[in-house]
Amino acid sequence: MLKQKLKQLGREYVVFTTEPKLSEAKDKFSERLESFSDAIVIGGDGTLHQAVNLLTDFTGDIGYIPAGTGNDFGRYWLGLGKGLEFYIETAVLGKSESCDVGQVNDTKFIDSVGIGFDGALIKRIQSSKSFFPVLTYALSAIRMLFTYRGKPFSATTDEGAIEQLRCLMFVVANAPYYGAGMKVVPHADAQDGFLSYTCVEDRSIVAKMRGFAQIFKGTHTSKRFVTTGQFKSIDVTTDNLPMHADGEYIGETPAHISLATAQLHIRKRL
Repeated sequence: MLKQKLKQLGREYVVFTTEPKLSEAKDKFSERLESFSDAIVIGGDGTLHQAVNLLTDFTGDIGYIPAGTGNDFGRYWLGLGKGLEFYIETAVLGKSESCDVGQVNDTKFIDSVGIGFDGALIKRIQSSKSFFPVLTYALSAIRMLFTYRGKPFSATTDEGAIEQLRCLMFVVANAPYYGAGMKVVPHADAQDGFLSYTCVEDRSIVAKMRGFAQIFKGTHTSKRFVTTGQFKSIDVTTDNLPMHADGEYIGETPAHISLATAQLHIRKRL
């Protein structure tokens, strides 16, 4: 349908596919970037993560058609369940809006960076694709809640210091969802000029399970062991905490996380 739409409008196009490694995709794509006026990304959060890193200096409009298993950024930016025709029309003809982009060390992200528990979880399940991503993520997370122990966490932001003796997870987000619909950082907004965070202190398994049960609605932030806030940059000084960016495992802390200097222009509505 997309090719038919482009042909109908007389648009020329070139198809690029993502690669297992971001570096391989960059080698193939970067030299052609200046020859394009627009880009359309088709895929899930992993594909979008690669695209954000490939389109860092792109000033044209970007269309996005969510076609993965989780589609967490699509859930936030476009809404899900609207039908393929709507997504194609929006991707090709929609009005673009500015979208913030985050950066963790040398990697760009559009959705979130998870440190600690969820970084370790992504490292464990990163090779397991599923047609039931919510169930896969949830079951794996529940199992890990019984074994993962909170660790000391130290960081400095432009708003002040953050210290946590038993940090279960620290999530920096540009948009509210990850893990196929979990509203981990409900106050995150990719158009407000800030990065938002949720910090969860390690507690008893009963308390963690109760908090986890509320995470899809975002009401877990009312718990006393959950703190939230915003900043423009943060330096995580604690070593050896696993991290993911947009659901892709990226190694361990320390890390510098900030808003990227350039925004992307992504079509959002017809």
